[in-house]
Amino acid sequence: MIRILTPTRAVFKNDLITRLGIIKRLESEGYPTGLEVVLVGGPEKDLKETDKIKANLENHAKNTYLTVHAPIEDKDFTKKWTDLTAYDGVETFYKTLKLGIDIGAKIVNVHSNKYIFGKELQAREFQAKEKHDLQRDTALGIDQARVASGYNGIISLENWPYPPMGDRDNITTIGETPYDPVIYTLNDMRQMALLFRSEKDKVCLDTCHYGITRKILNESMEHGKEKRGVLDVPVLDEQPELSRMPSLMGPLLGYVHFSDCKGTWDLSKNSFYQEGFVPGEGDLGTECSMFLRNLERSDLPVLLEVKDEDFQKCAETRRAMDYVSSILKKYASNQQNSTN
Repeated sequence: MIRILTPTRAVFKNDLITRLGIIKRLESEGYPTGLEVVLVGGPEKDLKETDKIKANLENHAKNTYLTVHAPIEDKDFTKKWTDLTAYDGVETFYKTLKLGIDIGAKIVNVHSNKYIFGKELQAREFQAKEKHDLQRDTALGIDQARVASGYNGIISLENWPYPPMGDRDNITTIGETPYDPVIYTLNDMRQMALLFRSEKDKVCLDTCHYGITRKILNESMEHGKEKRGVLDVPVLDEQPELSRMPSLMGPLLGYVHFSDCKGTWDLSKNSFYQEGFVPGEGDLGTECSMFLRNLERSDLPVLLEVKDEDFQKCAETRRAMDYVSSILKKYASNQQNSTN
């Protein structure tokens, strides 16, 4: 049975308590649960308050299954402290892994965050070898941080949407758009499996990110690369339906971020996608339920990474949990009926 998680900013006690309260109902229904400790900002923000994070978890979340999400860049895409191919990024990830050790995190999740801007890609051709080299250096950076920290749990590298941050209305031209070319297609995920240094290095499949990528790349194949404004893709491969991903990824898959998406990215129309919708309430629709049913036979942790309009009420997260619970109950009922 899958394990259902919700994110928390554990540096704030009230955030932690709120999220623990949300998962109690699922625990009462017999589902294994947990929390993902989200680190906001770089080494100068949440990672500077690890003592507070550890104290809050010790006081309020003993024996809770925990994962950690390493910091990601939010506004300034030129920073290097989350670039796993650079010294600063490896050092930041090392500190994240040390926190993971201290709190007993089963998984530490990380983005590659190797940004190239559209204006640079418009000026030159992006080669497949360059992409492969960035993937190799990312795998090496992960391994360096693992060895230096002594972390022995699962490290999961999360797929980015293509392109990242498409829902930012301050990005109005292709030239302003940041791209992370390391991992966003199924082929990227498979390639990373060949480059990872440890058998405990896995991929985190973010369904929202994959849904966005699948839509833009498949439409680009259908309508033409130039029409869609696609950049930095040496080879356009058709991306399979979300429901097929568990079987196609197999043991490479170590973690899931589960949410829906809306819209598409097409700067010629000044349109942007949006992330973090309740599963089934966005453009992925029934693909979410099929994906969940195909995943249910595993024991993978699944983070419900949806955006709540109101932190205290967390209505969207509660709807996401209701959705997952109803799908799993229906699946279990069908399985029982088929064996009778």
